[in-house]
Amino acid sequence: HPRMARIPLFLLGTALLSLDPNSARATEVFARAGEYFDALGFRAGGVLVETFKAHALLATGNHVRAEAQAKSGIEQAAKLGLLEFSWRLEALRGKALIELQRYDDAERALRQAQAVVDLMAGTMASDDAKVRFGVGKEGITLDLIRINLRKNDLAQLFEDMERGRARNF
Repeated sequence: HPRMARIPLFLLGTALLSLDPNSARATEVFARAGEYFDALGFRAGGVLVETFKAHALLATGNHVRAEAQAKSGIEQAAKLGLLEFSWRLEALRGKALIELQRYDDAERALRQAQAVVDLMAGTMASDDAKVRFGVGKEGITLDLIRINLRKNDLAQLFEDMERGRARNF
């Protein structure tokens, strides 16, 4: 269909995977998206695909596969030094692990996401850049708060809330 040609393949794959987590068509579309990124020389393409797959699987409640997909993306991002994807994938993995009630693993993933966010924010020169970058990171703090409350760790809860507040300001 001519309109479909305008839709980036990785987004089409995400939509198909969201509708059916076992979609063979989604697998095919993601493979073509990867080939397209490779042909363009876009080295982050595979990590981008993994990120969108993990999002779709998490959204459909397929937490086991979402965690595995995020982990695969984290490994690829680490090999390529792509910090901008690492924190997203660690945060997604943390969410999936919370849903799987693997709280210690979830906390480790979320703390890694938080550390990468702090590292990246620390390298930004202007306050405007830091503010723009800070938007959307509150999910990490909220998930850590859930874990802290579950553990009744009030000292860590305060530290995480303070860190999140400082990032917002």
